[in-house]
Amino acid sequence: LALEENSETLMDLLTGHVLTSDPVVLAEDLECDGSIPMLNGEDTTTFCGDGSNKYQVGIGNGLIGQDESKLPEIVATDLFACNGVIHEVNNVIYPMSV
Repeated sequence: LALEENSETLMDLLTGHVLTSDPVVLAEDLECDGSIPMLNGEDTTTFCGDGSNKYQVGIGNGLIGQDESKLPEIVATDLFACNGVIHEVNNVIYPMSV
């Protein structure tokens, strides 16, 4: 993806990990089946799996018949930074273009 001809796809992938909302979204604001608008213009969905696991999935991740181990699980929340809050996921949130 780091090639010049893939720059648009790479930008779409990276901006699919950045929220457009203000104020910031904290872990307590993430609701099961709730949608969050991302900077790339697509929404991601908070998916609640078995137990207390939560995932933030893009359109490209899909859910039907998906093995939860392949979904982007939210593994750390409310990491405060100078420009917002970070929620760490352990996999890629895929937009429709990837």
